[in-house]
Amino acid sequence: PSYIVGKNDHKKRLDYYINCLKTGSEIEVAGTGDCPINLVFVQDVVNCLYELSADTSRSRSSYYAASDSSTTVNEMIGELKKILGITNHSISYSLLSPPFLDQRFEFDNSLIKKDYGIRFTDLAIGIKDYTEEVYGR
Repeated sequence: PSYIVGKNDHKKRLDYYINCLKTGSEIEVAGTGDCPINLVFVQDVVNCLYELSADTSRSRSSYYAASDSSTTVNEMIGELKKILGITNHSISYSLLSPPFLDQRFEFDNSLIKKDYGIRFTDLAIGIKDYTEEVYGR
């Protein structure tokens, strides 16, 4: 999978940004925050694993679990700001950042979608749903 996000994700990637925005803490972003990345929601990874484990033909193909579209850290922060109703925040750009590295990290999910009919969560909808479910807004 690409970067896994969502409820019970083991790295709490979205939570880092949400907590910084809600508390007014500085957000640490690797590089310029403009490298394209793919996110995938936990529930989509679980769905992929279920479909692959239920496949009795065992095609032995390699698949990517990733969102249908890419985003950047800056775009993701912008989306979270809209959802949370936050207008300003501070960012510290550095060489390293806790949740995401400053490198292109994109995958193509078209093969698993074609072979298994899997539909991946729309990125904007998934971020909004997660934020509202966990943080109440």
